[in-house]
Amino acid sequence: MTHAQVKAKAAVRILASLMAALVIWTAAPASRAEAGLARVGPVDQNTKFPGWIEDEKGLRLAPCLSPPNCSTTLPEEDRPPSTPDNIGDRVTYWSATASLNTNGGGDASLELATRGGFMPHSKPIDGAQQVLNRIRIRADNLKPGATYEVTHPYGAETFTNVRGGRRGIDFTEDVGCLQAPCGDFATTLNGRVGPWLAWDTAAHNPPAGYVGDPSTPHEVTGSPMTDADGNPQNYFEIEGPNIGGPGVDVVRTALFSVEGKVSGLTAFASPAGGSPGKARSVSLTASDPRAEVFYTTDGTEPTGESTPYTRPLRLEKTTTVKYLALGPPDEKGERERSPVRTETYEIQD
Repeated sequence: MTHAQVKAKAAVRILASLMAALVIWTAAPASRAEAGLARVGPVDQNTKFPGWIEDEKGLRLAPCLSPPNCSTTLPEEDRPPSTPDNIGDRVTYWSATASLNTNGGGDASLELATRGGFMPHSKPIDGAQQVLNRIRIRADNLKPGATYEVTHPYGAETFTNVRGGRRGIDFTEDVGCLQAPCGDFATTLNGRVGPWLAWDTAAHNPPAGYVGDPSTPHEVTGSPMTDADGNPQNYFEIEGPNIGGPGVDVVRTALFSVEGKVSGLTAFASPAGGSPGKARSVSLTASDPRAEVFYTTDGTEPTGESTPYTRPLRLEKTTTVKYLALGPPDEKGERERSPVRTETYEIQD
């Protein structure tokens, strides 16, 4: 599976990679330092997959099975999903992919995903449902024997003594329930993937009810990691001899194809907090454009009586922003309520 020797950045990452290579069921929960996913919803009795999965920021995603913003769709779109009669061989909760050009017309790719399937089967089989978190890195046309550093939103990897030619780096880390039966799918919360990336809304919003559109590469927000310069790792970068051609030792992209269908109402902040920086403007949006967003900056829990969001927040000092969205009133006057989400912005002088 992996043709280069991987030197992990921390012992837990070495363990995760070994588990992926051995394709075993990861039964032990990940530490909170590594875990970015928080909860698994009830199992859907029609598909036998979790009805939703939630990350540590409160973003809850359901299986993405509806065109045009999902890469996989149901065999019969006019019928509800069910296993094995009306479901594909893959169920995507979230994915983010990026690509780069490498030396001599080669390619490099990054695949990040929380996805379900029927491993080791190639078609839907009831009782074989499993869900995993994937980090996959591939790169062509490297200098044989050299060392390359790969930086991505959920960490950094060092590949030594690589091969030349196609897929000199061919690395896959799969963590979660890799062998059915998966019970309550609790092991889905393991691994480095999460919190999930979403479109950076500074430019424009994703389609209503989604975290992105996989057909449109876009800048993202949400990486829990920071690089040596203190910047969020919302990018895919490879550094090593002639990676981009003779004398070009670094290639990078900040554009990702992102997929994920929101389960219920949620709100987003862009940029995300967690990284020290200068004064900045923060935008708050909701997955339903008809919803209203309310927020606080004094540490209290927001409600429908809190400050309504009307324009970007200008933050001049370290601030914790708590926010939620309320949907439009129904015929009884009741409003759908999103989970409260929290972002802390550390402002440096």
